[in-house]
Amino acid sequence: MRAHRPLILLIAALGAGCADPEPFVNVGGSINPSYSKPLDPVIEYGRFNICYSDATPWAEVEALAAERCGTYGLTARVTTVTRWQCRMASPHIADFFCYDPEMVTAAGSPVNPFDHNAVKAWEVQTGKKAKPHNTLSGNHLTVQTPAAVPGSPTDTPPPATAPADSTATPAPPPSLTAAPPPALTPADIATRPAISQPEPLPAAPAPTAASSGPAYPVDNFTLPQGSWGDAFKE
Repeated sequence: MRAHRPLILLIAALGAGCADPEPFVNVGGSINPSYSKPLDPVIEYGRFNICYSDATPWAEVEALAAERCGTYGLTARVTTVTRWQCRMASPHIADFFCYDPEMVTAAGSPVNPFDHNAVKAWEVQTGKKAKPHNTLSGNHLTVQTPAAVPGSPTDTPPPATAPADSTATPAPPPSLTAAPPPALTPADIATRPAISQPEPLPAAPAPTAASSGPAYPVDNFTLPQGSWGDAFKE
């Protein structure tokens, strides 16, 4: 029994070290090695997972899901619950779906607001226009304009210039197309220099004198004695 005590303490220490505050949004399956940071599963798939334990009140799980979907102005809805599939301290997984209560099909099924094809089909079916949910809602959409820094170039008034004469004819805007080249005339073609012709190729060399013997066997040719042809007779 004493020999197993260090092992039990080690397992307990590892379990405590691997534990996260519960409940928590599980992003372990949404990491893409091509990017330096995890992808947002809500934007990618319209859903996300929350890990929790038996000691976690279900109201806390729903509150975390509502906060996660509320970031995009959506409502959270639980779809499935899987037990003993997450970490040791929070072993259960609850799968939530983010949707807009106004975007439902004729059968009553919610539409994924991040699925372009599903949104287009819903717009054609209902004749309504979907709200953009692919950006943060609420105050996150407001772009704050930074205040001007004292002494910056924006505080300096523009230099005073003389007013333009209203009776003067305005200059025509510059043309964006290039002027066409002048057309050729018969005189231009007649005075055009002749195109230089390449030099002719050198003549083929004369054939050399024939050798004393024929280049290939003639009629009634026989192999001399003791040649390689004797091997066929043996």
